[in-house]
Amino acid sequence: MAVAALVLCAWAAAAFAQPPGCVPYRNGKKAIDAGQWAQAVTELKKAEQADPNPTDAKTCEGNLSNPYYPQYYLTVAYFNLQDFQNASLYLNQAKTRKKGFPAKDAKEIDRYTREIEVGLHPRPNDFNTTLARAEAALRPGACAGAVKDFTDAKGISPYWFDKEGKGARLSMAEKCVQSDQLYADAKSLVDRGQLGLAQQRASAAIAAYPDASAATALLGDIQTRNRTFDEQKRTAEQSAGAGRLADAKTAYTRARSANAERFASENLDGRVTDIDRRIKDEEVRLLGEEKAKARQARVSNALASAREAFTGGRYADVNARLKPVFDEDPSNADARDLKSRADSRLLLADGRALENKRNYKDAEAKFQAAFTADATNSDASAALDTSRKFADLERRGRQLAGSRNPQAREVLVEAQNLDRARFQRENLAGVLASVPQPVAPLPPPPPPPPKPAPVPEPVAKPATTPAPAATTPAPLAQRAAPVNAALQRLFTGEVSAAITDLETVVAAGSADRGTLAIAHAYLGVAHATLALSAADDSAASRREKALAEFREARKLKTDLTLSTKLVSPRIRELFDQSRAR
Repeated sequence: MAVAALVLCAWAAAAFAQPPGCVPYRNGKKAIDAGQWAQAVTELKKAEQADPNPTDAKTCEGNLSNPYYPQYYLTVAYFNLQDFQNASLYLNQAKTRKKGFPAKDAKEIDRYTREIEVGLHPRPNDFNTTLARAEAALRPGACAGAVKDFTDAKGISPYWFDKEGKGARLSMAEKCVQSDQLYADAKSLVDRGQLGLAQQRASAAIAAYPDASAATALLGDIQTRNRTFDEQKRTAEQSAGAGRLADAKTAYTRARSANAERFASENLDGRVTDIDRRIKDEEVRLLGEEKAKARQARVSNALASAREAFTGGRYADVNARLKPVFDEDPSNADARDLKSRADSRLLLADGRALENKRNYKDAEAKFQAAFTADATNSDASAALDTSRKFADLERRGRQLAGSRNPQAREVLVEAQNLDRARFQRENLAGVLASVPQPVAPLPPPPPPPPKPAPVPEPVAKPATTPAPAATTPAPLAQRAAPVNAALQRLFTGEVSAAITDLETVVAAGSADRGTLAIAHAYLGVAHATLALSAADDSAASRREKALAEFREARKLKTDLTLSTKLVSPRIRELFDQSRAR
């Protein structure tokens, strides 16, 4: 009987013995449910050390099966303790082990994965704003700013920069900068008449950055000039062979205008000289030497008069003064060339008149026609380039402003600096005003003074007259508000009003040194803006006022700099001149 009792007791002990990990796991789960995260960690770590193998059915409480996920719930506990390092460690274990977490919590696993990553690598706000600024600047002509901002974003958060694959965008911005430089080289080479090398540079600019629209347009213009050269050279050779000498000379003149570099390299000047000799010989043969000389003198005088009108900018008079030439010699090549150049300038004027009427499509057609009539007309080429670039900036600026993107300000200010008259015609000042205004960089307020040590209360207080209450200075934001309002006016085109506001701040002298320095600096920017756009004698005095304000700003804050995003390079150069003085 005693033996039977002993066996029964042994069986009961075995039946109710808890397998490893059951008790601390149950205690840890209770702590999780109660939000006692530190206690949950203590208990669940005991469970995990006793039995690290998660399962859907762990035998506990005799023959009862229970879910057992120590790593998953350690993740939950550490996450709520903001210990993302350990939360990540146990999350990875839960994800890699077979049945490491409840199947119903798969979405929670995804959420913990995302939020633990953010916890381990906080995403700074300035990373987002710098990245947005970089993306807005990623366009031809502004890519240097994009490279700087992408590089700054990488420095702010290397982890998120790599995570989001922004290295490829930085590489694209660097190629865009390379493309900008190649385009600038090509444009300069065109102005110097070196079209062969210019074509290579423009092609390389497009290869570096396929969206380089200005380089694409320039390459198209160069190719058009080459085609014109080939066509006119072929016409000249055919005309000369058929004895139509005047037509041959006209075609050679047009070929030289299209591409003087190729004209010289192919030694076509000698052919023109030979044609001139043959034309004179033919005139002498037909008219006799005396009459031929008299005719040549009349033609020469009329050409000189027409050239004088052209040099004086009286392009409409050129055709009238060329009439005697065409009466004497309808196919005179020099007269035809001069007429083409005068017509080119008249087409340019027509284009600008169309611009003033906001008919930009037809204006660009006129600019293109002016350039086609005279490939040496650099004003026509520049007008066409400016019109295309402004249209692109306006489109981007309106698009960004429509989505309340602060980067619209940079794009619109660039458009304003490119063509102020068109900026006003298109009412872009109102669009610019709707964009969130950047706050001027003001110095932080000084730290509060240390609290004085408590003074023991005297036994008896003599009666005294209460001191007048001290005047509390206005908060820093309140003192800076007039400056910020003036800056908003300045950068939305209300320059004169901004000057009045900033002069009021300066005259009051109640702002702190940092705010006063900014007021003086941007008062100088306002005067410089008017100086650059003045068409009268006021430019010089405005410039001196700007320099004086810049110097006052530097006295107050020696390391002050102007915004590279909002202030044009020419005004920043003037600011640097004040430093030199």
